[in-house]
Amino acid sequence: MTFSIVARDPAAGLFGAGIATARPCVGGRTLMARRGSAVVVTQATVNTPLGVGIADALDGGGSPAEAFDRGLSADPGRDRRQLLAVSLAHDPHVYTGREVPDESGDRVGDHVAAAGNLLRDTRVLDAVIAGFQAGTGDLVSRIVDALDGGDRAGGDARGRQSAAVLVYDRTGHPLVDLRVDDAPDPIAALRKLHDLWDRCWGEYDRTGTFPPATAYPHPYPAGGGPG
Repeated sequence: MTFSIVARDPAAGLFGAGIATARPCVGGRTLMARRGSAVVVTQATVNTPLGVGIADALDGGGSPAEAFDRGLSADPGRDRRQLLAVSLAHDPHVYTGREVPDESGDRVGDHVAAAGNLLRDTRVLDAVIAGFQAGTGDLVSRIVDALDGGDRAGGDARGRQSAAVLVYDRTGHPLVDLRVDDAPDPIAALRKLHDLWDRCWGEYDRTGTFPPATAYPHPYPAGGGPG
């Protein structure tokens, strides 16, 4: 039902994930981090407690392979799951169960991994990886570029409805947590939301000062400014 990406930028000390699907409100059930040392994605047949448990194991110092093996060994639905994880300490790791519906699969590149199911074509995953690798902006921008690449290559075979990005910094705190829960073109809306975030919170991070607050109407893209 979904395609997603996990990625890291060791030089900037950032790691995170992005996801898009033909279901509403995908971010709250699928993207997770606990104490900020790893980000985990659960999809296909979503199992949020499994994702939380793997995030906890990674926070405790385990490797992604160990955490996946331990969590999946106790999961009777493991053959229907897809999992992805990334941290600053470990390369991205991905798992696709043998009963995940087609078109499905996963890909791993340098500092990036992608997975998806019910896709137009598994070349969607190649486009996700290529979109990330071709990106030149910050990690959030590159994750959005990757989702856009996957969407342009066919994306979810059933259509579009929601998308999300979650990125953490090296201190273990969430830097960006953006969600478009219901939109006809959620990845385009996600890009606008990131631009809105960058004009306010990004400017604050760069300069230590917020830009002036503006009431409606204001110069931000459609969707409104931060509260």
